[in-house]
Amino acid sequence: MLMCFNRKMIYFIFSLIIEFILSPRVLISFNNFTKNISKVVLLKDGWKKISLVLFIFSIMFLGSTLTVTKSARNNVKILCFIDNGFGESYYINKGFLESYGFTIVTASYFSFVLGCTNFGKNITDTYSDILAYEITDEELSEYDCVLVPSGGHWATLTTRARTMELIELAHDEGIPVAGICTGMIVLAFAGILENVSVAQNSHAVSWLSLVGANMTTESVVSDQGIITGGFGGGVGLGPDNAPNEEFCLKIKEEIDSNVSASFNPLLMTVAIFTALAFLLVIFRSVKLRR
Repeated sequence: MLMCFNRKMIYFIFSLIIEFILSPRVLISFNNFTKNISKVVLLKDGWKKISLVLFIFSIMFLGSTLTVTKSARNNVKILCFIDNGFGESYYINKGFLESYGFTIVTASYFSFVLGCTNFGKNITDTYSDILAYEITDEELSEYDCVLVPSGGHWATLTTRARTMELIELAHDEGIPVAGICTGMIVLAFAGILENVSVAQNSHAVSWLSLVGANMTTESVVSDQGIITGGFGGGVGLGPDNAPNEEFCLKIKEEIDSNVSASFNPLLMTVAIFTALAFLLVIFRSVKLRR
């Protein structure tokens, strides 16, 4: 029902815009506007011609900004670190995130990665897309989020120097970082959880307290660009009871807000005021010539 309502509203607003544009008064105004532009172009004053160039530049800037932002939103890539002994939440989280249209790039120190045994169930092994130790700082900037799923692999991940460096670097560069259940321990070892509010996780209390994280009673928490989820599976509640969907939705929200932030308010304001200044020049110049 909500989707239908939104479509009706869009059609209604669109019809109003078309009706407004095609109204005689607007057409006459547009005709006068084009005449005024031609007058300004023919003016001998250089600064007035410069204002025209600035106006065109401002329009191009606004268009390119919208295009780049839309493109970034439609090509979201998430870097997921796993190691031997990764948990089932890897597949669950991957499924949710891919359903949003995101691309998951799996990184490990090995091409073939072994899954863990969870509640007597052997987690399917997988292959990594890239080797973690070959990822450069420049390549890291291509990703919109870094993810560490649950599983016994945390004990090995925390010994992978390059993985720890990349997680810390991602956070320093403003890339959202997410960890669920034991994945939170990996974030703690990466040194990015000090004074950060995190999800409740009885499995990681000692490590989280040691690094100065602020434990909450929430199952999923997003704070300072870090998303944490408790009980991703394994000892405790198991993957079916874990907040996997809520965790992934929180990741999506963080990525959406991060991409929206790519709009530069200052540059956008400059472009708009430049356009308005040019319009003022047009009408003032025409008025003086009369």
